[in-house]
Amino acid sequence: MAYPTVQAFVHYGSWDDETRSHPAMKWMEDYTKSVVDSKAWQTDTSPLEHHTPDFHLQRSNGTITQGAEAAWSALAEIYGPFAAHKHDPEFLLTFDVEDGWRMIGVANVFFKFAGSDGGAITDPQGEKWDGVSPAAFSFRYVKEGEGIKLKETKIFSDPSPALKLMLQDGALDGEHLVGMLKGA
Repeated sequence: MAYPTVQAFVHYGSWDDETRSHPAMKWMEDYTKSVVDSKAWQTDTSPLEHHTPDFHLQRSNGTITQGAEAAWSALAEIYGPFAAHKHDPEFLLTFDVEDGWRMIGVANVFFKFAGSDGGAITDPQGEKWDGVSPAAFSFRYVKEGEGIKLKETKIFSDPSPALKLMLQDGALDGEHLVGMLKGA
């Protein structure tokens, strides 16, 4: 029995010329490096530069944040405990939808704490980190004029590796851990 299928762009590995050949993945590499990994929310960058006004963010604990402005603050909370972090993709699957693209991806999220020059973890590019956490993501991109904007992000991640290191490092205490787990 036949079933309906759609053509998909499938990639294994980190960003490279193959991912840059797809418009949404080229955009995503730039967004990941220049917005998320560089903590653009700490600058004068507007969330509307990269997100639709009705952007939808779902955290790994299930908390949903609606709206680009609110999600911008939520991203700052998610990545705020790290002095530095970097998403390095391992696998992504992208397919066309009526108004843009959807993507499901798996990445390693490398992180450093304040005052650290890096720890025992080395990323594929040779940089040292205090820890790494595997994560999966689901994204929805929409075409806006000649550009692309992010309409939805869903994060599927186990924060345990980072939380364990934060507790050991003293960057997090039990009271704050309980608040984080409750989504406060």
